[in-house]
Amino acid sequence: MRRRSSSGWKVWLLAFVALLVAIRWWRCRSASEPPPGDGAAAPARRDAAVADAAAPATRPVPIVDAPVAVEVDAALRAPAPVFDDWNLEAISLDGTTALVSKYDSFKTPPHYQVIAIDTGVVEADLELKELFEISGQLSTEGVATDLRRARSHLKRFPLGSGGRIASTPDGERGAFNYVDATHVVTGDTVGAAIRLPAAYDPLVTPDGTTLVVRGYDGRIAGSGKYSLFTLPIGGGKPKKVAGTDGWNGHWALSKTGSLRIVVGQPGIPTCVLDVALVAPFRVGPKQCFDGAEPLDVELSPSGDWIAWSVAGEGEGAPRVRSVELTTGRAGIDVRHPGFLTVADNGRVLVVGNGTTYDYDATSGSPRTIDLHDLGCIFRGGSELVCWRAGAIVKIDLP
Repeated sequence: MRRRSSSGWKVWLLAFVALLVAIRWWRCRSASEPPPGDGAAAPARRDAAVADAAAPATRPVPIVDAPVAVEVDAALRAPAPVFDDWNLEAISLDGTTALVSKYDSFKTPPHYQVIAIDTGVVEADLELKELFEISGQLSTEGVATDLRRARSHLKRFPLGSGGRIASTPDGERGAFNYVDATHVVTGDTVGAAIRLPAAYDPLVTPDGTTLVVRGYDGRIAGSGKYSLFTLPIGGGKPKKVAGTDGWNGHWALSKTGSLRIVVGQPGIPTCVLDVALVAPFRVGPKQCFDGAEPLDVELSPSGDWIAWSVAGEGEGAPRVRSVELTTGRAGIDVRHPGFLTVADNGRVLVVGNGTTYDYDATSGSPRTIDLHDLGCIFRGGSELVCWRAGAIVKIDLP
């Protein structure tokens, strides 16, 4: 799963989009024409992708413009959050706790908190100061202690993932990313770096035997290309999983135990792949999506649905679409800007211009909700878990 960031860059991007909207509205007002909508410059188009969906998609909902705001329950309204560089990483496998992290490009120590969702109690506060103070020597007692503490809590989360650190289900082994290298860790022993030019986003298979990383795999269309690599958790030579070229870091652990990943970049069409998490790590049928490179893409927590947006035509607003990956059923197809959150039942929230648009799986006429959170994950189909002003909050949607 791609981390839901509440960091400042999204705020600046939203402000830029709002400025574009204001400029275009003024131009249209001067010409006595209706406003054209929020737009973005369209990136270079790619050749249409070939869809291998297991089942054909049903006819999508007609494209509609952004809806007019309607009244909603006042209890759902909330002030804009304080953006504090913390990221909502994940919800635990048992659904009871949330993981948030703060990692500022080696300027501050990596910092995790594990927070009970229903009570807001901070169950663990892990500031990994020894990892921050590394000066070329990784095998120290302090580093081992930090990694052991992190693993003892990360093991509760999908594929033991905490972004730069991962744990086996028993917490005894794992891996961590330092600069461009990922190191395997067994107990208190930090092993050598994985033999790839760069490796990021370590994950551990549910059986605890295999490490999965997003590794550098050459260049395409002038950009670096990354693919999925596996290796034994105890170390060894990484092996590329064929057909995973262009993995962009988005992933979800499916209900059947497979890994759903999103691939796509200039020169590689945007597709969702289903990768078995047991040897030989076969890649199942993929679903690909026509059109330009997405502006934003999100998988639902279990990878049942995907939602993505692409730049609109000319000055038109971005186009937001969704598809149920298990059946190929098309969901929404609407136009307006924003950042996406999608539930396993296909519900999509689009946050943009100070408003959240709430779509069910097939609706072209959403409600609007006065929420400003950019870092939320669905727990079920109607409950949001969000990081807001230094705390985890639950929001029950009607």
